[in-house]
Amino acid sequence: LGRSIAQRRPVRTILVEAIPRTLLLMASALGVAFALGVAAGAWQAARAGSRLDRIAGRVSVALSALPEFWLALALLFLFGLRLRWFPVSGMVDPTLHEYLSPGGRLRDIAAHLVLPAASIALILGAVVARYQRQAMVDILPDDFVRTARAKGVREHFVVMRHALRNALLPTITLMGLALPALVGGSVFIESI
Repeated sequence: LGRSIAQRRPVRTILVEAIPRTLLLMASALGVAFALGVAAGAWQAARAGSRLDRIAGRVSVALSALPEFWLALALLFLFGLRLRWFPVSGMVDPTLHEYLSPGGRLRDIAAHLVLPAASIALILGAVVARYQRQAMVDILPDDFVRTARAKGVREHFVVMRHALRNALLPTITLMGLALPALVGGSVFIESI
């Protein structure tokens, strides 16, 4: 692959160091995004047409329209620089990481992972929530859902056990389509 002009090292070495970090960022962002999106979409669909549904729909449209790098910069500024809750650079603390216990190292990596993963997960979670809401709204009037309600099953179980299981199929398909977009998004987020 040659040598990097900027870092004066073999590109293969740079890739071997960078790919595990990128995969960790993508996996954590994808997991959080889909958990958040499925929960928000199911919650919205259970309250379809209500004022809270309309507000959540507007918030999800606004979040999905934001560029990832802008949200990353806003989160970095607010939670990293202003509030000082999270570290603002790197994957680990360069001075302390080697001296921490194994649990301390995991906490250090997790603290450094929160802001980049959150910036990807919020945007992807908003898109997933919109898909999940629509899939749930399409499933809720079906016969098997009405039958479950007629049998006296509580609404929570009707939504979670009957409707959500059947409405997850389009969302699972979306997961496969989101992987290429995550690679591009994580490149921008990692540079920030």
